[in-house]
Parts: sequence; structure tokens; C-alpha cells
Amino acid sequence: MAYDGLPAPPGLTACPPASDRLAIAVPQNLGIPSGARLRSWLAAQGFIALREARGPGLAAQVRAWCRSAAFDPKVVQAADDIQTVLALVSAGLGCAVVPVSSEALLPGRLKLLAVEGKEAAWSIGAAWKAQREVGALGHLVRIVRAGEPMPEYFGEY
Repeated sequence: MAYDGLPAPPGLTACPPASDRLAIAVPQNLGIPSGARLRSWLAAQGFIALREARGPGLAAQVRAWCRSAAFDPKVVQAADDIQTVLALVSAGLGCAVVPVSSEALLPGRLKLLAVEGKEAAWSIGAAWKAQREVGALGHLVRIVRAGEPMPEYFGEY
């Protein structure tokens, strides 16, 4: 089973349990200007990005939003996973455009600034090969389809 953007590729069955959207992550203790000054402040900041090869879907989503918002972030560093991106932001090494859901990886250590626009939001869901709905996968598919909370041993999600 994969948890990814929708629609699912051919040959997979999908169930769309949620949506996500982009936000700009900044260090928790950073003073951020408001109003008209925010955009010029962001343009002056260095950004940390997830390497495109590690997250091509997210990279495409960020590019689409940046293009629609006429925003060109100055990428100063790239990382191989979203948790490292967020840790570098938390450490004060830059800002990042990330999914809102990623805040759960470092709770209380970041501020997320919402971004607007239809390009900033997308559906996410679980996808799997229907012919393999047996055993543990079959049980997980039933949970996802029913919208039940995950059992505690799956941890926070």
C-alpha cells in the first residue's frame, strides 16, 4: 500500500481519505513581518527543498504553486527527506515550502504560514493492487475504506 497523491496510477485501487495543502515553514522563534512586507521578507530568505528525485510529486506541486503565485524561492540547500528539511528549518537555516501535514514530524518547533491558491491543495489517499487485498493488507484496506482510526501500533499519522 502506498499513500500518495491522487488519482492513482492505472492498475491500482484508491481510496481518498484526506487532502493536504502547502505552507511555508519557518523557525518557531523567528519574527515574521505581516501584510505587504511578508512577501518581500520571504523573497529575501534562503529556502530548503526536498530533492526532486526523492519527492517528484511534491516538487511538482511546489513548482506549480510558485509559478501561480509568481514566487521564486531562493533554494540554498536540498535534503533527501522531509524530516531533514523540517529539522534544518527548525535550526534556523532557512524556510521551506512543505505539506501542512508534515508539521506532525516536528510538533511545536515550526510556524507554518498558509499559502493560497488552487495549486496549493491536493487530494491524497491510499492506493493498492486490488488483487492483493489479503492478510495484513486486506485488514488495512478495510480500515482505510471504513475511515476508522488506525490501530495504536501504527503510531500517529
